[in-house]
Amino acid sequence: MTQYLGPLNGLPVVNGFVKEQIDIRLGLGSLKSSQDDMIADFTPFAMSEENLTESRLNLRHLCETNILPGGDSTSTAICACLFYLSRHPSANKRLRIELDDFENRAREEKTPAHLAALPYLQAVVKESMRLHPPVGLMNPRVVPAGGATISHHYFSSGVGLHLASKVCC
Repeated sequence: MTQYLGPLNGLPVVNGFVKEQIDIRLGLGSLKSSQDDMIADFTPFAMSEENLTESRLNLRHLCETNILPGGDSTSTAICACLFYLSRHPSANKRLRIELDDFENRAREEKTPAHLAALPYLQAVVKESMRLHPPVGLMNPRVVPAGGATISHHYFSSGVGLHLASKVCC
């Protein structure tokens, strides 16, 4: 099979693509961009002027760990939605009404943008993912001036922390 498809290990391809995209963005002299993508979303959390080498690795890590396990995280998010809807019949009924109304009034081709405009569907997805985060990724944060107390533990200003997604919600 590999004679037709090439190597079946896609990890080097994904890693190379992520590195290339970050290098292109850094080569432009600014990580700020009008693009609405993962790099733009993660940049404020990963980049530090003091240590650009470490920052670049942090940014690559954040992007790679969200691309590679995409299938598992998507199925986990869907399962969480279905689980919580099965536990809350009134929420399930309200969502069903919104979806039925959408189906009945919209005869044109449906796109992700159409679904994004359904407020209760969005609320269900976001709350399910808040209660059961599908990505086990740790979110890097820097303690602000004055320090912070988290779960009865004090952290000095400037300390780098990695917090679980659920803690950051």
